[in-house]
Amino acid sequence: MKPRWIIMMLAALLLFFNAGRAFTQTITGVISGTVTDPSGQDIPGAVVTLINEGTGDSRPAIADAAGNFVFPAVLP
Repeated sequence: MKPRWIIMMLAALLLFFNAGRAFTQTITGVISGTVTDPSGQDIPGAVVTLINEGTGDSRPAIADAAGNFVFPAVLP
């Protein structure tokens, strides 16, 4: 009887400590990248536009000094 009790307690503890993870899941993602010219040089200040072809919505982002851009909270 003791081994079964220990297994049940361990399972309960695992469920308890992992229950919070179910609430931290999101339905959004992140798109990021770097803008470069054909020679591979970064292009700071470049405007990058993300367009949802299904809805026609668009969002601009401006590349930083290293040519990096980020679109946070992108819906699938």
